[in-house]
Amino acid sequence: MPALEYAARSILESQALNGTVASVVQERALDYHYRGLFQYAAIRVGVERAQGVIAQLEKEVDGLFRDESPTAISPQAKIYRHLRERIRALNGAQPAPEAALWWKPTALTYRMGLVTLRQRLNDRAAEIAELCFARRLRAHEVAAVVELPLASVEAEIKGAIARATQILGRRPESRDHTVEGALLEAFTLDPSRIPPPRKRARKPVMEAGTVLANRYEIEGLLGAGTFADVYRARDRDVTDHVVALKMLRRRSGDQRSVESALRELQLIASVFHPSIAVRPWPSAFRAGRSRGARRARSSSR
Repeated sequence: MPALEYAARSILESQALNGTVASVVQERALDYHYRGLFQYAAIRVGVERAQGVIAQLEKEVDGLFRDESPTAISPQAKIYRHLRERIRALNGAQPAPEAALWWKPTALTYRMGLVTLRQRLNDRAAEIAELCFARRLRAHEVAAVVELPLASVEAEIKGAIARATQILGRRPESRDHTVEGALLEAFTLDPSRIPPPRKRARKPVMEAGTVLANRYEIEGLLGAGTFADVYRARDRDVTDHVVALKMLRRRSGDQRSVESALRELQLIASVFHPSIAVRPWPSAFRAGRSRGARRARSSSR
């Protein structure tokens, strides 16, 4: 395992609560690859059907990350493989996108070269080249998506590079003047003609008006972090007392997780110092700030 990945996982496992690492991974993987996933689907089933497929993928992605064993494939490979299975399960033909939907470079010779390249690659070679160069998956990830041996995938990648070089030359008119860049642009749809659907906003765990512990009434969502949401709440037992409640989006998995959460709360509650700056509330809530918060902000300038 690379050192950076090992360090990141160590931090997550030591500081994050059990059962929440998977949710963070899935959200980041889906967010990062959202546009590429949409284009991958649109190339195979058209724009309208791709919107429905991606919407369904958002609903199903949570179940893809329950297995966090070291041998599991990468998050992006899991998402693309699941999307590919979804597309193949659709009834009817899988039409190629209209010629007008492909991204078109200004240079006519280069533009026609990309058209020729797409035509010269068979379906399997085109998909592997797209996943590798346009969707930025590594060879072993592509192998997991298309369910082929790694050696076969590597051979197809070399073949796509050779074919692109034959058609476009060693220094094509791609933005970076590389064959790899030309293969990326060959499988890119015009984003101005087919903008991806807007990603669903995650619903807050707690709705306004919810009462916790027969005391704290939720008034609204203040913000969302990696593992939890923070809510503004009114203390019903103390007049004009407003608090911020941090709520984990998933239940703690075991006693160790509970102790970790309590330790964080104790550390936060123990911090009182005039040199510590308090981030101001959003404008709608500034009226309730304490003089101590204003004084702390002033002293930090």
